[in-house]
Amino acid sequence: GRDGVTYRLNKLIEKGPAIDDRGKAIANVAETRTAAREWGPTLRSQSSRDTMHLIVSAKAGTDVDALTRAARAFLHDRFADYKFMFGVHTDKEADGHIHVHAVVAVKSDSGQKLHPGRETFSEWRQVYAQHAQAEGLKIVATSARERASSQSYGPKDKAIVETMKERPSACTSSSLSKPSACR
Repeated sequence: GRDGVTYRLNKLIEKGPAIDDRGKAIANVAETRTAAREWGPTLRSQSSRDTMHLIVSAKAGTDVDALTRAARAFLHDRFADYKFMFGVHTDKEADGHIHVHAVVAVKSDSGQKLHPGRETFSEWRQVYAQHAQAEGLKIVATSARERASSQSYGPKDKAIVETMKERPSACTSSSLSKPSACR
C-alpha cells in the first residue's frame, strides 16, 4: 500500500536524491509522500508485493552520469508503463562498486502485473548491459551463478603473488648442476 511505497522511497533517498519515471528529482520525505500518493492507482491495497526492488551495479570509477543515463534508459525500456523511481549510490565505491537502486510498482498504469522469473531477470541483465554499453560503459550481463563459480582475486592473493615475485629463486642457473640444491 501507500505506506509501504512511502517507506521504500524514503529508504531510496537516504543516500541522495532519486529520480522518478518522469525525470523528476525526489529528495525529501514530503516528496516521497506525494509520489506514493501518485502511485496509488497502481497499488493493490496493503500487499507487500506492490513494489519490487532492483539493483544494477558497475565497477568503482565508472562515470556516474553515464551510469545514471544507462539506468534511466533501461528502466524506461523495460518499465515504461510502470511507476518507478531510482537512485545512484556511490557509498560502496571503496569496496569496488557503485550501484543503482530502483523501486518499481509491480502493477502498470494499464493494470498489467509483473511476474518476473529467471528468464526475465536474465533478459533484464542483457538489456541493462546494452544500455550501459551504449553509454560507453564496459558492463556485461552476468548472473549470480556465473559470478559464484569464479574464484575471487583479492588483496591476499595479490600479496602472495607479489611475495613470490620478490623472493629470490633457490634454483639459479649455477645451481642446476647440483640437483639437490633445487629441492
